[in-house]
Amino acid sequence: MRLRTASVPPLVLAGGVLTVGVGALYLTGMVLTSGEIESGTTVRGVDIGGLSRTEAVRRLDAHLAAAGPRELTVRVGDRTATVDPRSAGIGFDAARTVDRAARNGSDPVGVVRGLFRTGGGDEEPVVRVDEAKTRATLEKLAKTLDQGVREGAVGFTGARVRQVAPRPGYTLDVDAAVGTLRASFLRGATGEVTDLPARETRPKVTEDEVRRAVRDFARPAVSAPVTLTADGRRLTVAPADLGEHLTMRPDGAGRLVPELDVRGLRAAPSVARPLAAVTTTPENAVLGLDGDRVVVA
Repeated sequence: MRLRTASVPPLVLAGGVLTVGVGALYLTGMVLTSGEIESGTTVRGVDIGGLSRTEAVRRLDAHLAAAGPRELTVRVGDRTATVDPRSAGIGFDAARTVDRAARNGSDPVGVVRGLFRTGGGDEEPVVRVDEAKTRATLEKLAKTLDQGVREGAVGFTGARVRQVAPRPGYTLDVDAAVGTLRASFLRGATGEVTDLPARETRPKVTEDEVRRAVRDFARPAVSAPVTLTADGRRLTVAPADLGEHLTMRPDGAGRLVPELDVRGLRAAPSVARPLAAVTTTPENAVLGLDGDRVVVA
């Protein structure tokens, strides 16, 4: 009886040889490294190559504390402040840094690759964050960095027009800012200002609306005396008197509209005396425009 011998496909056989070859290289690499940090490995310029984990942690503990930034400059909107990383619970973790450096050098790809190179390269240090301390620091910081929205406005001081520029409001996002502080500490760039994440509130009365209100109403209103009509007779009101009782308030759409304090204007001595001579019956005044002139009728 004749037996047939099954042939091994060349591709499978080649794959088997390749697998054995990589396995042999991996075992050789593990024997040569003997559990130490790969030669040439550095962390922020500190050489830990060839050291045991215990020795590497000890060396990094002695150097990393001085390698981190002493303070972080942060910003929300147009306000800035500084943060002490130590008080905020942020610092380098030497033990976890060494663990990562050793792990990167002990995985199969890293071990085999290490047989053909001369150094382990530079490892980024691991940043430790005590979230309770960091959040407490940020919540305290928010009291000085948060700012309410400021609406654009137009007002009067006598015959002078006052403009208030609008400004967005910002509320620090404490949850998101924890990660931002960590990243800023890791970068450690001296003089760098880090923008912390914040929720922005836009003003309803825009800068364009302020300019329009000043151009179309406020300046014409106090540019010259206005005419008050009562019982068919006329008297003039000085711009300074009108300005004292005139305001502009935003409507629901963010548009500034004029508002006149009629009672206050009527009670002003410069208006009440001549008005008493021409009428004895109180009448409501109406503010309006006559061409490019403002009139009170």
